[in-house]
Parts: sequence; structure tokens; C-alpha cells
Amino acid sequence: MGAAQRYKKTAIYLENNMLDLVHHATHRLINQLPDEVSWDELAYQSEVRASIGRDLADADVGRLIPQEEIEQHFGITTMTKAPPLLAPKAAKIIIVNP
Repeated sequence: MGAAQRYKKTAIYLENNMLDLVHHATHRLINQLPDEVSWDELAYQSEVRASIGRDLADADVGRLIPQEEIEQHFGITTMTKAPPLLAPKAAKIIIVNP
């Protein structure tokens, strides 16, 4: 088997596996949505999940924009250090017997 045939066979295998993944992901999505979901909501939820998947894939290969660069681009200033968390004051519970 030549290199071109191996490449074609591998491409078909990968395409079939991607279709299986999409098929199963679509079923999972549909099963998670309410029975009365609209086509628009289904399309929206599908796009949201696809977008998150693309973003996670970008992050996995290092295609990220540093927070500081985003803040500078949009003119946003944030605190460099978060304030310490304050412990909530303990509530005093008084039980009154009638």
C-alpha cells in the first residue's frame, strides 16, 4: 500500500470517527434539553458547545492572549491583587421558647 492510499484510508477513518463523535455529542445534547426545546435553542446550544470546544482546543495548543494584553487593548484596569476574603460574621441565633 502506497503513502497516498494510507493517507486516504487514515483520512476516511478519522472522518468516520469525527462523525461518530458528533453523532454521540448531538444525542447527549438533545437528551439534556427539555422536551419542548425549539430548533433555535437547539442550534444555539450546539453552537455554544462547539465554540467552547474550539476555545479549549486553542488553549491546549497555547493559542491564548494574556490577561494583561486584553486589559490594555480594551483600556480596562483591574486590581493586581485581590483583597483578602473576609470571614462572614457568625450569626447569633436566639431560640425563644414560648
